[in-house]
Amino acid sequence: MLIKSTFRRSTRGMINIDPIQRGGILTPEARQALVEWGDGYSVCDFCPGNLEQIKKPPIHDFIYHDLPAFLGTDHARVMNGAREGIFAVMHALYEKNGYVVVDGNAHYTSFVAAERAGLGIAIVPRSSDRPLYQIDPEWYA
Repeated sequence: MLIKSTFRRSTRGMINIDPIQRGGILTPEARQALVEWGDGYSVCDFCPGNLEQIKKPPIHDFIYHDLPAFLGTDHARVMNGAREGIFAVMHALYEKNGYVVVDGNAHYTSFVAAERAGLGIAIVPRSSDRPLYQIDPEWYA
């Protein structure tokens, strides 16, 4: 017997991608892009080993044409996640015995990426706790 639920989501019809960033608010352009491209395909089923080479669904065209146009850049690259993206940048800028400077609000992925890239980490502490979590720029000196 099927029991009809009266429970309803208050956010039904809303798209909440990353609640940490601006409360999950999407611009109209980002919402349109998500509706266009967020179709639920499991791209792993189509992946020849390199995500950006998938032709159907047209991920290749999105990454090489639509995404750079949307971002206003000449080129865009996609990564497997924040950790991979941060690591790619740190690895590219790596120097022997190098350090990265992060503030007390740094995300854990910054630490993981720096360690993976073989970099030391210097932390500039927060000058206040909640609710502001301020960083004093003078402490970078």
